[in-house]
Amino acid sequence: KVYYSNVTDASDSLFKYIFYDVNWLFFCGWMLLFCIVVVVLVSLATPAPSAEKIQGLVFGTATAEEKAASRASWNKWDVIHSVIIIGITVAFYIYFW
Repeated sequence: KVYYSNVTDASDSLFKYIFYDVNWLFFCGWMLLFCIVVVVLVSLATPAPSAEKIQGLVFGTATAEEKAASRASWNKWDVIHSVIIIGITVAFYIYFW
């Protein structure tokens, strides 16, 4: 059963408008903006973590040993398979666009 109506009625609730009448693509866009605002506000409202706590969390803070271990974990076949998968994905996009 599809709940969709573009008829504006005084008895319609904001909940129904947001969750039933708004196109899902617009809803996802608004949710993205909402999440960005929440992340920014939480980041501004809380103290920054210490450098030791975030060490190794992202590639930019990784030590030389962690970078070497990451590089040793993949080889040329991983790259070849990734290129093939990306190529198939692009081909599907081109075909069905």
